[in-house]
Amino acid sequence: MMTGKKSFLFLYFIPLVLLFGMSQDFEYENGLAKVVYVDSIDVSFRPRVELDDIHGDLMVLGGADKIVLEQHCYLKVSSLKKKKGLHKIFEENKAAMFQKGHQIVIRGNNRNPDLEIEYVLRVPTESDIKGELSGADVECEYVSGKVELKTGGGDIEVGDIKGQVILKTSGGDIEVKDVEGPVTASTSGGDVTISRVDGNIDVSTSGGDIWLREVKGTCDLHTSGGSIEIMGCRGKKVFGKTSGGDIIVRDLLADIYLRTSGGDIEVEGIAGDATLKTSGGDIKIDSIDGYGDISTSGGNIFVEYSGGDIVLNTSGGDVEVKKAIGEIDATTSGGDVWVKKYSREDGSLGTVELESSGGNITLYLPKGCKATVRAEIVMRKRSRGKYSVHSDFPLSMKEEEAGRKIVLRATGDINGGGDIVELKTGEGDIFIKKF
Repeated sequence: MMTGKKSFLFLYFIPLVLLFGMSQDFEYENGLAKVVYVDSIDVSFRPRVELDDIHGDLMVLGGADKIVLEQHCYLKVSSLKKKKGLHKIFEENKAAMFQKGHQIVIRGNNRNPDLEIEYVLRVPTESDIKGELSGADVECEYVSGKVELKTGGGDIEVGDIKGQVILKTSGGDIEVKDVEGPVTASTSGGDVTISRVDGNIDVSTSGGDIWLREVKGTCDLHTSGGSIEIMGCRGKKVFGKTSGGDIIVRDLLADIYLRTSGGDIEVEGIAGDATLKTSGGDIKIDSIDGYGDISTSGGNIFVEYSGGDIVLNTSGGDVEVKKAIGEIDATTSGGDVWVKKYSREDGSLGTVELESSGGNITLYLPKGCKATVRAEIVMRKRSRGKYSVHSDFPLSMKEEEAGRKIVLRATGDINGGGDIVELKTGEGDIFIKKF
């Protein structure tokens, strides 16, 4: 952020004695004429500050006891002769500040392409800020009030804000940190980074990535060409959608709905429910405690731990679940299914449905579980004897013809029977193993 030729950092250290005077003495260095204008307005109320038509970088700082506007002006001067008339140029192009009731208006007027102005606005902490810039960077810190900032092509950075935040840039990055209040941020061509926010989040970018850290609130995230990464968020719901990137989620205490049209989804540590969908990538879940609705049109699904009920579907990949506690429904149209299913304290499993249209199914069951197994393999007649049901538990096997197909069925009760375990595949083997 703010990576231009000059930096606002030095402005933090301007002695207070200089803030309330006006400097119009020119300095000359490396072909630049420099001057600083300082204007101030005393306020005994909560001001509404509106900045309009600002051409140049802007920094807004809360904590002052009045409104103070600093304009740091830089003009290219190629010869001593051209130094004449500088005062008029600066005066004609500097911004004007005036008061209208409880409103403070700052109106830019820089129309000189050789003149660069950097603005520093110091306001009382209790202030509302609304600013519109033309293609420049803007920063805002230490304000308790509504902050609304818009720039045509620069970066926006805000921090330590207590109040609603609305940010928009047409071609830059947005960074938000340490905010107590709802945040709306949109950019047409940059990244968005948000951290430590206590409030709802609404973020959109047409061509960048989204990073979210430690947010308490409902989150709605959209990017057309980037990735989404979410970490350590505590809220009710998180919605995330990208048309061309990956989605990564870690340590989330919320229900999530995530969709990507062309990337992978990776999830670690989800305490709530999850709906995860991708049209062209893999889905990997480290742990999920709530209900899961997981689907991909062209990739694999891998789940390390599932504590709640889960539905898994892939049109062109494998499904693997290493530890499933709740009920499970897993389907693939062109791959294998591998599941290790754990029973509840009473020995019951809950419903288990595993299906593959063209691969093997492997199911691990605890030796003491109670279940009723229904396994089925559909194959062509010429494949008779090639595929079978291999079970560590005793099952009854039956084969019958159905038109041009052969159907092999294996059924039986484990430990007296219980919840239904239904396994179906076409042109593949079924393995039921004991652990």
